Amino acid sequence: MLLFSWIARLPVACAPGSCLLLLFLTACSQPQPANEKPDNQDVEEHRDQWRPREAQSDFLDIGKQAGIEWLSFVPQDQLEYPEYFEGLDRDQKRRVRLAPKGSDEQVLIQFNLAPNWRLWPVDWYGTELMAFDRSKDDAWQHSAAIAVDTGDSLDSYARKLAEARGGRVFESPPSDLGFPHSFCLAQTDQFAYIYAVRQVKGRVARMLLFVEVRMDTGANRDFGGAERILEAVSIKRELALEGSPKHKCSSSLEEQLRGTLRFPDGTLQLPIENGQLVRKIGGDSTIQIDGEGAKPWILIRRLKEADTEGDLRARLRRDTTFNRRLKVPSAKFSTGYVPQDAKLPIVVFDYDDSSSENNLLGVLKAGNELLTFEVITQGVTDGDKRRAARAAALKLLAGATGKSETQAPEFKPLVGWNAGDMGSGG
Repeated sequence: MLLFSWIARLPVACAPGSCLLLLFLTACSQPQPANEKPDNQDVEEHRDQWRPREAQSDFLDIGKQAGIEWLSFVPQDQLEYPEYFEGLDRDQKRRVRLAPKGSDEQVLIQFNLAPNWRLWPVDWYGTELMAFDRSKDDAWQHSAAIAVDTGDSLDSYARKLAEARGGRVFESPPSDLGFPHSFCLAQTDQFAYIYAVRQVKGRVARMLLFVEVRMDTGANRDFGGAERILEAVSIKRELALEGSPKHKCSSSLEEQLRGTLRFPDGTLQLPIENGQLVRKIGGDSTIQIDGEGAKPWILIRRLKEADTEGDLRARLRRDTTFNRRLKVPSAKFSTGYVPQDAKLPIVVFDYDDSSSENNLLGVLKAGNELLTFEVITQGVTDGDKRRAARAAALKLLAGATGKSETQAPEFKPLVGWNAGDMGSGG
């Protein structure tokens, strides 16, 4: 039954025998593109109907030949991550996509196109691009894809794509057309192709947006359509900074960047300085701070809830932040101590192992919120710089304040205790 449904979708001009042979040879030679949806199938209530097209099927292959490192829109993003789309109405959801796949730098990309432009995804060997219908006229077929920005010039990217397509390659359109982005035109025996590219930037995210327009050789060159797609794309939300809407830290982006972290049971105010970036990561409670040349520099999390009896030492040993370090054979902990001039209840443990040095672990209390922290100074390898980064982190954490003054008698057993002995020392 499945075989006959595929035959029914092949071009009418293809004879049945040759179609079966073509189908057999294609299936044997390479895997088929995934996730193209049949005509008129409602995949999701809030999406336009996805419809299959084949014109875009080799766009990403051409890019790979040109040395482009593609990213991907996240397949079934609204089903997999519904919380990222909360607060958007049906029309907005139709024009917002989550990208890139498999990266901590996820963003919601918005396509601010006119209502007659319909969007649908094409999944090609696990990497998804977006395709567009502007009208019933099939003279032009538009696709958009995203890629890693490796620092080449935009003109170079566009030309590499056109050259990989083959045929004759023409220069970009004259500057008097008024297009601010880079274009290149490729002409084959059957089709003409426009390639256009621009850089899309957020506060921390940076990627490239590529557009391909395929036209019949006799059709007008649709530079305007490519330009409209390039200009229509923007970053609606930068999840690498904002985190999931269900993140336990409820601070707005502006508050967060100023160092205000609002958790359910207390608010922590960090004395953030220029060059230090605070971001929510993950879907739970992790706060990442970049600074002092490190990314990440400091990680802050809510302390795991107690699941067994015992004082705060037992909770720390079971908490992910501490437990992961306790399992390292070469781990070395100092005894717990309180930094000089600390404004909140805080206990710190110096930590080293065979792979890194000059780290800190600890726990602090803001309001009734218990938070762990770790200073990892990732990316800083020079010993003196790591020591300076640790000292700066200790100063930042000791200078943190809460919404109200807090007493923490539960911290008393931690002072003078070595977490590395798993509590056997008392």
